[in-house]
Amino acid sequence: VRPVGIGEVLRRIVGKAITTVLKPDLVKSTAPIQVCAGLQGGVKAAIHAMRRMYNDPDCQAVLLVDAENAFNSLNRMVALHNMKYTCPNLFRYTVNTYRQPADLFIGNTEESLLSQEGTTQGDTSAMGMYAESLMPLIEGLKSHVSKDLKQIFYADDAASAGKLENIRKWWASLQKDGPIYGYHPKPSKTWLIVKPEFHDTALNMFPDINVTAEGHRYLGSFIGSERGKSNFVNKEVDEWIKDITGLAEIASSEPQLAYAGFVYGASKRWNFLARTTPGV
Repeated sequence: VRPVGIGEVLRRIVGKAITTVLKPDLVKSTAPIQVCAGLQGGVKAAIHAMRRMYNDPDCQAVLLVDAENAFNSLNRMVALHNMKYTCPNLFRYTVNTYRQPADLFIGNTEESLLSQEGTTQGDTSAMGMYAESLMPLIEGLKSHVSKDLKQIFYADDAASAGKLENIRKWWASLQKDGPIYGYHPKPSKTWLIVKPEFHDTALNMFPDINVTAEGHRYLGSFIGSERGKSNFVNKEVDEWIKDITGLAEIASSEPQLAYAGFVYGASKRWNFLARTTPGV
């Protein structure tokens, strides 16, 4: 359960205003490795960068990591300590909103829950706080980064590409150091996209995660083989057809609502896919 803990309009406006003003500071202290903190086109940059790494002849595999309940599991005290040094200006705001546990009131009851860890769902400054809090972890992982291995993060979606042995060292370090920051890599949601000739080797080296030579979804796009990409795109097209059919039915009685759904929803999703997936 992810409670919407910040419902007050004033606090949301203040958080949005502060992160907008501090956007240059956030980008400067996190980009280009962590691309979720205001970097324009950050998610697209991550997709294209990781695909370029995968297509490099010297690259053996790409590891896509997802963390378990990441934003709610963030170690709040460690995060605030890190932000004091990574982004002091944003720290001044977040220390006043996260220093003490907050009461989350349950509707229509007198009960409440204490929000003691992570960022509160609905906080407009949460993405910036999360990005800044993980920078020491990301910097620590750089010891494994070389010409044979690269890394990139989009919030809790971590990715690395290179030689299998280097990826294994990076993965082991992430599993060891991540929980200190409240980042808990989840092997069942982690995928290793490997070149076909290294598939058997990868299975032996990474017995605890998913290994595929076909490819896998990454941040709304796809990285892998041509056949895997075609299957992915076909599934997306099927979903898009369902969406358009549903909007057409709505349009018979609520044309303006259907138009808004198409312009701000369905069409943007398809445009994103077309811009991040070659050959679409």
